[in-house]
Amino acid sequence: MTRTASIDGTRGWLILQSLVFLIAIFVAILPQEAEAMSEVQCEIRSQPLSTGVDLVGVVWADHTISGSYQFIVNKEGASGSSRVIQRGLLALEKDRPQVVGSITINAGSGDRYIVRLTVTADGDQTLCTADLDGYTA
Repeated sequence: MTRTASIDGTRGWLILQSLVFLIAIFVAILPQEAEAMSEVQCEIRSQPLSTGVDLVGVVWADHTISGSYQFIVNKEGASGSSRVIQRGLLALEKDRPQVVGSITINAGSGDRYIVRLTVTADGDQTLCTADLDGYTA
């Protein structure tokens, strides 16, 4: 004797709808492809000069993107204080680092620099910071 199961009527239709709904939720929460999960990276480079320090903001990504940046340098110390802000739009090609800001500041013994580079692209923000204490040329 062979037994078969069948789903009939309203109850069967509700079970089928529930299964379709659960499958739709499962597909929606699966991780997206690696290409969609891009990563923007940044770096703050410092180069001592005879009279100060050169600070450079560099940005790169694992795919082509466009967005904006803000590069801020705050300096405090015996030689005085200053705040420099650079901002603008950027367009990055895949794996090609790009300088987005360059600031040269006079340095004195014991000066402190707080540097912040914020990149906004693809709806996300990437932040790089540097805190340089006692920087002397």
